[in-house]
Amino acid sequence: MGPFPDNPLGCCFILTVQDHPSTYSFVYPLKSRSKTPDAILETINLLRVQLRITPKAVRTPNSREFTSVSFTGALRKMVVLFIPLLPYSPQENGEAEQLNRTLGDIARAMLVQGNMPACFWQYAYANACFIHNCLPNSHCPESSRYEELYDRCPSVAAIYPFGAEAIVHVPAPQQSRKLHLRGATCKLLCPIDGSGGWLLWDTAKNCLIQLVSIVFPAFQRDDIPAMVEHKGSL
Repeated sequence: MGPFPDNPLGCCFILTVQDHPSTYSFVYPLKSRSKTPDAILETINLLRVQLRITPKAVRTPNSREFTSVSFTGALRKMVVLFIPLLPYSPQENGEAEQLNRTLGDIARAMLVQGNMPACFWQYAYANACFIHNCLPNSHCPESSRYEELYDRCPSVAAIYPFGAEAIVHVPAPQQSRKLHLRGATCKLLCPIDGSGGWLLWDTAKNCLIQLVSIVFPAFQRDDIPAMVEHKGSL
């Protein structure tokens, strides 16, 4: 999908990849369409390493970024069947189009509700995809997409609204004076995969920061549970 407005990482496209049996989805921000095959191969390698499963087939649009010799050759080496969609047959790609529309609606609502600039669309899509994977659907009415793929329940205890106000500690080296503020107000973008930390936007300095210990004033409580890992480059 795209192009989108330029974001802090220079990405202007987004790719969605869906596991058909579980309908679990991955999102990848891309700087150009030429990076699309790399994202698909990354998904296959992730499934092989983490879950020890290899997709039997990959189904993609019949555009040139998907039909390159290097991409189809890499799939053959992995013993993965390549199935391109027929030209001028958008109805064959209805499931993917519905996913893109659903994630787009959720991400747009998050940007508006959080009063966040449009340049942070990448993180809105990442949050939208994580929430979408935690919900049941007709394929798995008694569980979630996350449970179907990873065989464990996702933890939703540490989900906070996109753009939620957060108070962070200013490290001592950045405190230039004795009476310098020891805390700063930031806005939440997303959890950081695998680290238990958070990615935030420092509105005063207009920069991105990564921290572990933060406080959400609107959701104050004694502890902040660790966020479960969710996939997709951020």
